[in-house]
Amino acid sequence: MVEKFLLLRIPGIPDTEDFLRQDSRFNIDNRLIPYILLADYLKKFDCILSNHYLKEVNYSLILDVNVQSKFSFYNVKHILLLVETSEVYHKNSFIPDYYQSILTWSINNKNNFVFAPFPVPLLINSFPKYVDKKTIFINFIYNNKSLCGFFDNDYYSKRFQLAYYIQNNFPDKIAIYGSGWHLPFVRGPKLIRIFGKITIKALRYVFGSRIFRNRFIRSNGSLESKYDVLTVSKFTIAYENCGDNANYVTEKIFDALLSGSVPVYLGNKVTFSSIPLDLYVDARMFANEEDLFDSLLNMPDLKYKQYLEKAKQFFLDKKHIPYTANTFADKASKFVIKNLS
Repeated sequence: MVEKFLLLRIPGIPDTEDFLRQDSRFNIDNRLIPYILLADYLKKFDCILSNHYLKEVNYSLILDVNVQSKFSFYNVKHILLLVETSEVYHKNSFIPDYYQSILTWSINNKNNFVFAPFPVPLLINSFPKYVDKKTIFINFIYNNKSLCGFFDNDYYSKRFQLAYYIQNNFPDKIAIYGSGWHLPFVRGPKLIRIFGKITIKALRYVFGSRIFRNRFIRSNGSLESKYDVLTVSKFTIAYENCGDNANYVTEKIFDALLSGSVPVYLGNKVTFSSIPLDLYVDARMFANEEDLFDSLLNMPDLKYKQYLEKAKQFFLDKKHIPYTANTFADKASKFVIKNLS
């Protein structure tokens, strides 16, 4: 059978060489595993998937992860893996006509939309790792980012507010990691965020650091692997990027569960499968950050251990399978083959 060559285009991943491999410098915390598995699944159908663009290759299909502005293959079919929400990745707010089929977690009644879970770096054989000694009460591992505009379903700001409250009232109880926190947290479109950060920095330089204090948190910097912190944390702030998007379940809650840390979760309604409520602390149940953190501080040991036991049983019962990279790769490979036929 003649091999077919497929080009995968991922934002932020250059096409100068093939990065779909375990030792890739872009495979931080296994973030590329769903696509590496997809490439493996497609090999069974004599399809070679790569992100390395070669001029001499005649491609049979272009797979874009999120909407790409560059459309340079006029005689090749394009399909879309719609991963991020339009609030997070603004280009996804308008889907060009050249995408003939779309694979996404989003529920949509369009005929060209096919369902698959969010590409989470979670495997079928994954199981929580437990460390007896927890040296961190709660962690916050996020870069200083924001949504593309002013949205009511903004969870970036909600998780920032929780981290800010804890750090200012219980500084020894939280470990904050991530880049960009030497600058203030500002909401809004990109140009507004840039202008806001520059303005606040200038005003603080002139009038002193006491103004706009509620826009800053102190970070310990970036991590080579977030799991080094997650495994020694009792709790993890695991808020999604935004709400009101059914089935938008990213890696955040699973990172905590696999690390033996109880997630403090703010997420979305899940319709294709359910994550039991007894696996995480539901942030929606509290009126404010003070009430939420007070419940964590005063949680009985027995209740905390029950969270860990429920998480262990969740993986033993294989209830995590609908969310795995294996499930994503299986559905995505079938989607690709159908579009090749």
